[in-house]
Amino acid sequence: MYKLLLCLRYMTRRKIVYFSVAGMVIGIMVLIVVTSLFGGFSREIRERIRGFSSHIVVRRPWGRIADYGRLVALLERQPHVVAVAPHVEGLAYVSHRGVIYPKPVQVIGIDPGREIGRPGAPGVSELGRYLVEGDAGLVPPGSGAAPPGAWIGSALLEGRTCALGETLTLATVLNREGAAGVDYDHVDRTFAVAGRFTSRMNEYDRGYVYIPLAAAQDFLRTGDTVTQVAVRVDDYTQAKRILAGLSDVLRATEGLEGLVATSWEDLPGKRNLLQAVDREKGIQVVILFIIVIVAAFNIVAILTLLVDLKTRDIGILRALGATSWGVSGLYLLNGVTIGAVGSALGVALGVAVAYGLDPLEKLVFQLTRFRLFPPEIYFLDAVPAEVDPGTVAFVVGATLVTSLVFSVYPAWKASRLNPVEAIRHE
Repeated sequence: MYKLLLCLRYMTRRKIVYFSVAGMVIGIMVLIVVTSLFGGFSREIRERIRGFSSHIVVRRPWGRIADYGRLVALLERQPHVVAVAPHVEGLAYVSHRGVIYPKPVQVIGIDPGREIGRPGAPGVSELGRYLVEGDAGLVPPGSGAAPPGAWIGSALLEGRTCALGETLTLATVLNREGAAGVDYDHVDRTFAVAGRFTSRMNEYDRGYVYIPLAAAQDFLRTGDTVTQVAVRVDDYTQAKRILAGLSDVLRATEGLEGLVATSWEDLPGKRNLLQAVDREKGIQVVILFIIVIVAAFNIVAILTLLVDLKTRDIGILRALGATSWGVSGLYLLNGVTIGAVGSALGVALGVAVAYGLDPLEKLVFQLTRFRLFPPEIYFLDAVPAEVDPGTVAFVVGATLVTSLVFSVYPAWKASRLNPVEAIRHE
């Protein structure tokens, strides 16, 4: 008990201890704020990608799916599957009013009813909620001389105006195998702009075009085949378990053995992006934890100073019967208490600042017209923040361990004092 009482006395009577606590508070607060921002950005990226992607994709590696009607019917009968839709995908170049844009776009052929859904029946993606212009219910399929419709991203034409109903041309080059070997066909088709979507992600708003499935099969010369079948499940948190069940069904069904079911997070382009975000968050945690380590060095300096200042008190404690382990435990307790108080205050301030960044950013903009997070750069309407309890627990635990480790030297030094020499010296 005497250790705790003396520890509290040292904490309250020595103002220099407050600086060590303040260092811990600042380090932990910065750590929580930064990791919360990374968590928020990661959440926003995942939600927007998942909005354009189905939960699960069934495809044939290095080939197309011929009997996709049978596959769609089979998948619709599986537990937890709420929507299924075939896709045809390919690359093309866009030409509008005589301007040919140099970057290719991803052309995706869809069945609008299955993609967006109908009343009472969800679609495989949330594309409909990103539409800012046009009819969310149907892409005009075109008949006779009328061209098929297309949904385009808001940044596709690089700021040039394009009214609904206006036409643009998609062009692609396809391989064609003949008697003389592989040849190439240049294919171009005219489409009418039926709608425009905005996701605030450059990859989609600048690089995606949606057209009717039949028009995509004609344009990309796939015949009555598709490149993949998209699947939406009722609970994405159980996607891995559902995915395993679908893979078993595909392997057990005759004629579908070569098909592969994959989560959208495991697709090459998406996986690299998500891994980059998670890895950068981990690197930031390591870099920012150095602030906590620097604050821990203050614990060494301050407790070592206390040992020198309290040499007489330590000698009296030893003379009254305190053991060397008891004296060392007193200074270890001091270090852990500094870490605990700093952790508690740092977590409280960090959470408050993380969730208060958005109103703070808006207030700064109103007063100075300066944007901390410009929407045109980050494509965000609000500053995202997501405090991860696991990260907070890790930071607090690591801080307490660091405080304990950095208290070892002053505790050892105090335990080595000879009580007679300590009292005589004073």
